[in-house]
Amino acid sequence: MNKYAAMILAGVLSLCGAASAQANFSQTAPEVPDNGKEIPVKALAVPKTNLEIYGLLDEYAGYTDAAGTGSQFKLDSGGWQATRLGFRGSSEINDKVKITYTLENGFYSYSGGLNDTTRLFNRQAWFGVAGKFGEFRVGRENSPLFDMLGSIDSFSGATFGSFLNNASGYTPRFDDMLSYRSPVMKGWRLQAHTSIAGINSKYSKSADVLNAYIGSVDYNSKDNKVYFVSNYQQQVAADRSFSVRSSFTGASYDYGRGKVYAGYFHGNSPQAGVGDFSSANVAEKVVKGPYWDLYSFSGNYRLTRKFRVGAGWGWGSAENGPRAASHEPSVIGAYDFAKWGMIWGTAGRMVNEGNADFGLGAAGPITKNLPATGKDVTGVQLGIRFNFSAKLIKPN
Repeated sequence: MNKYAAMILAGVLSLCGAASAQANFSQTAPEVPDNGKEIPVKALAVPKTNLEIYGLLDEYAGYTDAAGTGSQFKLDSGGWQATRLGFRGSSEINDKVKITYTLENGFYSYSGGLNDTTRLFNRQAWFGVAGKFGEFRVGRENSPLFDMLGSIDSFSGATFGSFLNNASGYTPRFDDMLSYRSPVMKGWRLQAHTSIAGINSKYSKSADVLNAYIGSVDYNSKDNKVYFVSNYQQQVAADRSFSVRSSFTGASYDYGRGKVYAGYFHGNSPQAGVGDFSSANVAEKVVKGPYWDLYSFSGNYRLTRKFRVGAGWGWGSAENGPRAASHEPSVIGAYDFAKWGMIWGTAGRMVNEGNADFGLGAAGPITKNLPATGKDVTGVQLGIRFNFSAKLIKPN
């Protein structure tokens, strides 16, 4: 795998270099017509091309004490956001239509190992066509539920402190995704996604088996103070006997010195069943559980331009099945020591009742220190995050 991954990556970088050289030549060597007069560069209508290498490193130290299991201290990757390396860009076909793409890989910052050793780009691998009509994409994509969670939660939809992340169950990304994003219309945007992973299913002749269907609507005010989102995701089980359903609705408001957030989750996919669904392993991960209703309120306050603190409270219970309920109070602090760097810390206590056994999670894939059923778990984190980005080809 390492040999082929290196060959593919070398090919991508070679193409980038060739595209860069071609774009630079086109901008500096305009045509000369028969009359000998040079045409101005701006009149040549050279298509704009943009390629960016980006990523982030996120490392944290975490301590958890789970009743009935014991305490655990570990260094881990992806607390606030998952560590990643990616390529994204676009190339104009004309002044109205462009090709877009993203290739993104997740890895462990503490070892350099891949999150998924079977894939070169396990997080995203898609291309699309965009214009005034919106954007169509095809490939391995993030679910809208994953993309918007950080916008309705003071804990960025991750860390030990995010009740919505710790207790909800949903699939963050899918293979074989076809999607459409509408243009923004007075702040509103619509999305529709479908994953056709089930067409070749061995479990049934029906093409609907294992397919996913996702719809989303969101609103962002012109002054960026008000945000609202609501979405729904469904995946059909291998034997068509049930579907796993997940939905989020939430909002945020910027009051000047910080933000307040509210979020709601409804779904029947237990947290333990969350994973990256692919055509190879999806049958084992479509797991039906009781329907849960989860609620979260959180907020933050900027003490200075670079330092902010926040707190949150989340609670929820199962609608059916054995009695199960959980709630979590949590706090957070973050200091931006540079535009590209942040130190952060969280603390939270998950209180489980009845048949509930939720633990404390993070943004990246980790092994949780889960408590015994109906028992509590307390945890603290201290982490650091670095962002980086380099544009190899700049638009005209």
